Amino acid sequence: MGKRADHARAYQARFRPHAGFILAHAAFAAIFVTLVLSAFHAPSPHAIPVGVVAPATVTGQVEDALDASVQGGFDLRVYPSEARARTGIAHREVDGALIVSGRQLRLLVAQAGGTGPAQALTKVFDAIAAKSGRPLTVTDVAPPLADDSEALSPFFIILGVLIPSLAAGSASALVFRRARADPARMVPGKPPRLRRSAWSSASTTPSPPGACSAGRCGWPRRVPPCCASSTPIV
Repeated sequence: MGKRADHARAYQARFRPHAGFILAHAAFAAIFVTLVLSAFHAPSPHAIPVGVVAPATVTGQVEDALDASVQGGFDLRVYPSEARARTGIAHREVDGALIVSGRQLRLLVAQAGGTGPAQALTKVFDAIAAKSGRPLTVTDVAPPLADDSEALSPFFIILGVLIPSLAAGSASALVFRRARADPARMVPGKPPRLRRSAWSSASTTPSPPGACSAGRCGWPRRVPPCCASSTPIV
């Protein structure tokens, strides 16, 4: 029973790091999926910066309409001219700008910075224009690349670098941990290294006469310090 229990404990100790590795990755996957689904399942605007070029009275009406649609969803910023608003979009100060000219409403968006903010701005200003009875024209001043119509390449690049890096880091930590526990794994084909204390005890403890010639010193592969001064075996 004692040997069987020792064998079971050794078996469990051997595979415990692997079990921890699997559990850690399962926990990471569950947390990652939960966070991604919570962020993208039902997205809503939150303090999206948007510019407006309009008279002061119209600016107040636009601000009230934005607050009524989504409380705290948009951060309205006033620009003196359309050119200044376009510069703000190009410098990522705002994700879009509403240009009010008479009864005409024009919305400037930049889908290259992400389709989410552009879609949110288009949706809310479509509703505002419909209530006011004015037509709305949407202009994309910074369209995405032709091969990336949804502007999602940066997201997937980060995702593709993040997950393999975490997996490689976890695997490297596990390998190095096992290598420290068993130095023989560092040099394949060589026996485990002895501790310094074993070398010192072997060099200071004299061997009995004839031990080396009889092969009882325990060094079948190389000559240890205890046998260095003995007569070579012929």
